[in-house]
Amino acid sequence: MNVSDATTNAVARVPPQQQQLTQPTVLPDVIEQALIKGDFSKLSSEQRLFYVKALCDDLGLNFKTRPFDFFLDKKSGKMTLYARKDCTEQLRKLHRVSVDLVATEVIFTDCIMVRVTAPLPGKTKRHDDDVGVVCVDKLKGDDKANALMKAVTKAKRRATLSICGLGGIPDESEIADSPTASLPREQQQQQQAEAATTPPGLH
Repeated sequence: MNVSDATTNAVARVPPQQQQLTQPTVLPDVIEQALIKGDFSKLSSEQRLFYVKALCDDLGLNFKTRPFDFFLDKKSGKMTLYARKDCTEQLRKLHRVSVDLVATEVIFTDCIMVRVTAPLPGKTKRHDDDVGVVCVDKLKGDDKANALMKAVTKAKRRATLSICGLGGIPDESEIADSPTASLPREQQQQQQAEAATTPPGLH
């Protein structure tokens, strides 16, 4: 199921017992903001929760591990859905996706670009390629090596989302590098803790 089908079903198919709890009323222009423009800022926290739960159900993901979350763009005020690390891990396991490193090259003299490919298992010849780019200007030794591994992580997650039909949803590794993205304090602390304890590239 691609992301357009999943997101449409997610809004339309809210579990009846949850509707009875809050009976949320979602105006058509709010639905348009969420589905067409990808802005969830007009939805209540309960409506966003129901949306993510339905989306996880459609994709076969474990909702309890929080595969998706939202970030706020401080410049535009837009609230956007993004995929967390657990999302890509579940997708790889569910669809038996493997990601292979294709090439590593230096671009613009101070950036490293990593290209990976993610073929679907079985007889199908479908595959998706994606890239991860990081700046290595003035970096040396372990810092430069870690930057390279970060580019690999970015590329692997992007390729995984793309091959699974979720290429329109940003990954948390992209959000972490955005100067205008704002995450709740607890999410920032959790990501910092994960980055400190998990070797780069193994996400």
